[in-house]
Amino acid sequence: MNRIGSYTILQKLAEGGMGAVYIGIQETLGRKVAIKVLPAYLKEFEEFVERFEREAKIVAQLNHPNIIQMIDRGQWEGNYYFVMEFVDGKSLADLIKQKKTLAWSEAVKILCQVCEGLQCAHERKVVHRDIKPGNIMLDEHGTAKLTDFGISCMKDGQTRITRTMASMGTPDYMAPEQLTDVKTADGRADIYSLGIVLHELITGKTPKGVFDPPSVAVPGTPKSIDRILQRCIQQNREDRYQTVEELHRALKRSLQGPSFRKPLLGVAAMLFGLVALAAGWSLRSREDVAIPRVSSPQLPDAIEAPRTEPMVRPTLPVSSPTPTKTPETSTPVSDSPVPSSPARRTPETSTPVSDRDYLHPKILQAENEILCLQGGSLSKATTLIEEAMKDDLSPRDRAEAHFLLGEIAADRPDPNTAYKEYDACIQADPKGERVCLARMKKGLIQIAMANKFDEGLETLRDLFEECDLSQAEIVPFLMQEAKNRLPSSSMEALSSGIRGQVQGLTRGVGKVVGGVVKPDRSQEIERACALLRFVADYCRQAAEREEALFDLGRAHYLLRQTDKSLQASLELLSDYPGTDYPVELEMGSIYEELREKDKAMESYRSFLRRKPDSPHAERARKGIENLQQN
Repeated sequence: MNRIGSYTILQKLAEGGMGAVYIGIQETLGRKVAIKVLPAYLKEFEEFVERFEREAKIVAQLNHPNIIQMIDRGQWEGNYYFVMEFVDGKSLADLIKQKKTLAWSEAVKILCQVCEGLQCAHERKVVHRDIKPGNIMLDEHGTAKLTDFGISCMKDGQTRITRTMASMGTPDYMAPEQLTDVKTADGRADIYSLGIVLHELITGKTPKGVFDPPSVAVPGTPKSIDRILQRCIQQNREDRYQTVEELHRALKRSLQGPSFRKPLLGVAAMLFGLVALAAGWSLRSREDVAIPRVSSPQLPDAIEAPRTEPMVRPTLPVSSPTPTKTPETSTPVSDSPVPSSPARRTPETSTPVSDRDYLHPKILQAENEILCLQGGSLSKATTLIEEAMKDDLSPRDRAEAHFLLGEIAADRPDPNTAYKEYDACIQADPKGERVCLARMKKGLIQIAMANKFDEGLETLRDLFEECDLSQAEIVPFLMQEAKNRLPSSSMEALSSGIRGQVQGLTRGVGKVVGGVVKPDRSQEIERACALLRFVADYCRQAAEREEALFDLGRAHYLLRQTDKSLQASLELLSDYPGTDYPVELEMGSIYEELREKDKAMESYRSFLRRKPDSPHAERARKGIENLQQN
């Protein structure tokens, strides 16, 4: 088959029971598309034709970036076909084959996107009924797209095909009710399947029978993932998340990690105070100033055999799609952690108990005071913790007490006390659930201390390598710390193009920016370089890493470290060839200063080839003109 309709066939992409998928070219627009064709042997069966055409109509209703987009449908020489957008990427099934497993945070971020697409479908009363890694595509930018609505159904009374599809789907991912009567399956069946996909992405296998939760199978996975999975795969669908939106919120909370809700509580508030005092500022009252705060990243929970029970996935379908519960034998599953009792319980009869319930009562009360759950105060919380510490506390309780005292000290702010309390928390329970968070906050405090900067950076480096921390707020905080250490006048001068246009680059950076870069600032700029290098090495967010590399090149230039500046610029161009930053202009200026005219000329020309319409293009042209004149 070389063409179908107005589309030229390039190659076959895949083939399944309900049709073959080809890569083609839409001749009218000259773009690649994916074309699905119903097999010739199925076009004689009315129900398969109806199902094939229904898939096209359903997908056409769903306009969402996380759902494959429909372009066209029709018949050509007796063959039924429909045309979809071409996703230049791979399926999650291919990704699992390649990587075996994904980091829990990466898996959660992908499923968050799938939830957004699936929510769009559910809002239009479309149930997918075949959620699995093979039906989730990732494009070259990491955008997840839900595909293959071939056995989806409309839950609004429209025609359904059921005669030959009483239990259609993929068995490893099907909810129990799909095995008995697919007609009754609703959006909660998709939620069940998402739970199975979550487990497979993290552990590399689908759960069957009695299995270890992800936090045990893959150390470092937080127990919040266990709780999400446990609720998704409940046999009774009434005990699952009732909407995809509800599941989506839980997944996003797992990325944010446990964080205190009091606005001023956190190490960032204390660090802001340190910066302000170092600059000779006087802090206004809390009502007059907004103090930034870094929320707590997700921590790997302690993995203790007595605390983590095996999970159970029923291997037999339930006798009824919606079993009846009685208060005496069934309690809905909540987001609470798995109970620590060593006795095994089944999901239908267990009442989950929160890990917080195992804390010393006065420590729990103090935590409530800090969280403002009871309109409490920090003074009362401190008193309660001090009273609790007079008792013979377990290592876990003692670590929690020190951690809370560190939070209180950070809020005041009292950096020295906060540092000591976080350190005491680590010493009290080195493998406890608070250790990663305490180490992170201790590291941030060390960075703010003049005599502990290197030690703090090493603490964070070890932490990023050992713990899968959420970087959503930590990285921007480190970026701001770096910028605070750079002389703003110098950076503005570099941005405005003073260099090479007003005073001439060969006179040296100190003269170019009017002597702003003074010898006593060099140590601060060195530390800014160290922070930016750290972000460039460990940051997973492209935008922040791109910015860090650009600023790193400029910071090294301020120190007259031209080799390092050029190295950072080349790394930026290599990793982000489409960057909007005028990297080649920075390089051209450096080469001019080094009197390497040919390299400077090529840098300017390279920028014009890459960004001819950029606002900085005129600067590149003037650079070339000056070089030609000289």
